[in-house]
Amino acid sequence: MDHLPISDVLSLRRSCKDLKPHCTKVMQKKCVRLYLHPTRLKDVLEVCESSDFAVSIEEIVLLGQSHPGINGDEFVEQQHLHYRTWPQFLACATDGYRPTYRELLLAEEKADPIPVLYEPLFSALARLTGVCRFSYACRPNGSGLCQVSERDIAAYSNAHAGRRHSLGGGHPVDILLTRKTYRWSDADMAICLLDSIPWPLTHIAFHQPLPLCDRINWDRREAVVGRTSDARLNINSTTSLTLTVPGNDKWSGVCLSLLNAVPSQRGFTIIFASSIDQWWEYEANVFRTRHDGDGDHEFSHHDIWREEGSSILATPPVFKAGQLSHFTIVGTSSIPDGLHAGRIIDFLRAHKDILRSIDFDHVFFSNYRGVTDIAGAMHTVLQCMLAMPKLESARFCVPRLGCDGGCSFGTDGKHIEMCGRYLTANPENFDWVRADVFDRLAEELGVKLKDGEWDFGEWVMRHRL
Repeated sequence: MDHLPISDVLSLRRSCKDLKPHCTKVMQKKCVRLYLHPTRLKDVLEVCESSDFAVSIEEIVLLGQSHPGINGDEFVEQQHLHYRTWPQFLACATDGYRPTYRELLLAEEKADPIPVLYEPLFSALARLTGVCRFSYACRPNGSGLCQVSERDIAAYSNAHAGRRHSLGGGHPVDILLTRKTYRWSDADMAICLLDSIPWPLTHIAFHQPLPLCDRINWDRREAVVGRTSDARLNINSTTSLTLTVPGNDKWSGVCLSLLNAVPSQRGFTIIFASSIDQWWEYEANVFRTRHDGDGDHEFSHHDIWREEGSSILATPPVFKAGQLSHFTIVGTSSIPDGLHAGRIIDFLRAHKDILRSIDFDHVFFSNYRGVTDIAGAMHTVLQCMLAMPKLESARFCVPRLGCDGGCSFGTDGKHIEMCGRYLTANPENFDWVRADVFDRLAEELGVKLKDGEWDFGEWVMRHRL
């Protein structure tokens, strides 16, 4: 039975009383995650009421859509959408309850926080004593209970976008009711879960930025959480934190607050998830449109290429001495992310006496002291790593872009223009450099190309011996 899909095991558990104990054991083994989405809250409550899963569930995954993708000329409008996907009352999600306009006004006046309005859900989740991990994602990341597909998540979020409610079609009364019914965002719900439920969380991972963070103000968050601002988040036991940048204007502040709320942190991972891949698709569509004679299309690279999220490294966070030992930066675009070296250098120098492991993957450093100098920036970062007395492992992988064995880009136009080029951390000039810059650097340092990438961390470890 272990080889059966979860859906089949669940069907057997419901249909055959004799097989229920064995099915339950299989599900406890496979279903260590519980997915949380507004469309499945009734199912979540049923799972939490069962003693079979109170200990076996180890991770809560909040599902939602952080921001829209690029969709041709609609992108400029789409980037202003505000996803308020959580209704004012829990019954709206679990029982299809439709409150009257008067009820919604009274609720706003009363201003009960989320833990009060969603008390049955919060109480049920608090009974899951085995939970030790929390994450926020746009898709299910493994087997688990109450899953929702990425397509359905995106469709639900787009149907509850604040800007669309205020501008889109439908009867004005219906639009107003919808806007007042769906009041809370994923950011509101995530912070309340972390703040209110006493899970002994060891790992917290944001695989995408939180949307609509403007109300998550640590000076005045009582309206959302229901507690005064001097109370810290309930994540003192967390030892591993993963943050994804860039995000909206307020996301960097939330990141810093999360970092400061984790005194015992030993592992810190930053994921850079830029929109550069979506830019290729957008620009290809515009290129074809221009050839069709439909006029000019104005679109700035600044609209998608933003690095303000990396400002969480502008001032190195203060960690408890001897705690932070693992630092990771991962780029997720098809081409490596070019980052400002100064911020990383400050961070590495501030933690040089405690870091034991560094892993930089699919990123490189280009700008240092206001100048685009890849060789100088990379040398300085490597020297910082070399000066760490407790460093035990170093990995710094940069792939070599080019057409050997196939082009990375999907259109002929991009193949001709961009293949083999790297985008530096200078969005004002949108500078590109070719792979020969890294060829020369690798030759100088004696780093060989293996499996299509250089690992400059080898140079660090070689010189530490």
